[in-house]
Amino acid sequence: MIKFFRKIRQKLLSENKFNKYLIYAIGEIVLVVLGILIALQVNNLNNERQNNKKVSGYINEIKNNLAVDAELIDSIVSHNNTKIQQLIKTIDFYYRMEGDMRYRDSIFFIASKGKIASFIPFKTNITGLNALISSGELSLIPNRIRIELNNYYDRSAEQNENSERSKELTRTSVQDKFLKIIVTREYIELFTGLKIAPSKVKNEKFIASEALTMDLLFLSEIENTRNKELKELKIIGEELVKLINSELNGK
Repeated sequence: MIKFFRKIRQKLLSENKFNKYLIYAIGEIVLVVLGILIALQVNNLNNERQNNKKVSGYINEIKNNLAVDAELIDSIVSHNNTKIQQLIKTIDFYYRMEGDMRYRDSIFFIASKGKIASFIPFKTNITGLNALISSGELSLIPNRIRIELNNYYDRSAEQNENSERSKELTRTSVQDKFLKIIVTREYIELFTGLKIAPSKVKNEKFIASEALTMDLLFLSEIENTRNKELKELKIIGEELVKLINSELNGK
């Protein structure tokens, strides 16, 4: 091809057809420029295709993380709803115990079989986000998605902290204080038929404690607030998935 163009060029020059040669030369330059532009466009398309593939990989992992978070939120909300109901019942039975110790049976059953002493932590899954950040290719993600990702994971971090507070209050109020008052040595012996050494379980005369009641009420309110915020976080995650699908499908 190069030899072909060179022969044409030499023929035009030898025949002193300068005007035609000039037109030819301009045409040849245009062809070269067009060739370069086409090559650049092809290269850009290849780079864009590779970038889109990378973005899809990171985004799909993040979407999977969001789905795992949503399932965890559903489990926590369901657990906490039962826990809150049982805390309210427990507080009622707790005060009735001053006049009738038979209510201890109900409280012990709730404490041993129910949810008041249990806890499900929330810890958001960030493997996809961490992989994206570590790759140094966060800039490949559309700006709107980056903003909403930042919003979601900021809210998730708050829930991680709230989760720790709820866990600590469950431990201090229910496990360390309340159950030790309810589960006396005599009651364990009566309930299980086992003989317990006096030094193993502290036996205290039962008197309803207003401070402990407030702790249990506070715990129920914390779990209720936690449920509301987790539901809001789930909605934010669902909206984020919609945005991601919209942005990627639009490309």
